[in-house]
Amino acid sequence: PEELKADWQGLIEPYLAERNQLAGLVALVDARHGPTDLDLLMFEWLTSAQLPLVITMTKCDKLSNNQLASSRRKTEKSVSMFGYDDILTTSSKNGRGLSHVWEWMHRLTGDHEIEVAVEPPPFKRGKFR
Repeated sequence: PEELKADWQGLIEPYLAERNQLAGLVALVDARHGPTDLDLLMFEWLTSAQLPLVITMTKCDKLSNNQLASSRRKTEKSVSMFGYDDILTTSSKNGRGLSHVWEWMHRLTGDHEIEVAVEPPPFKRGKFR
């Protein structure tokens, strides 16, 4: 709805414009459902902010490999109009892909420290210990 769009726009645009510390954004999308209309609206706004963005599909442990591949293709197709091609797949339950999110943030911030509430768990050969 237009009213909701205006409300979100009124909150997001000033935040993105005034937040100089913001190096990039991680957008979380439930892999079982793909991006919602509101997600796509947000991606449109984020495109205008010209900030690096990684789309992170969550709850990937709940899908089979075929379902996940299909969901990823649909997500890639729906966000391609915004120029986003950096899509990660993750699961907090089994740790899948979380190290890639941390790597993306570290690459983005370079030598700057990332303020986080918790450190990422140890990662080795695609699995968390």
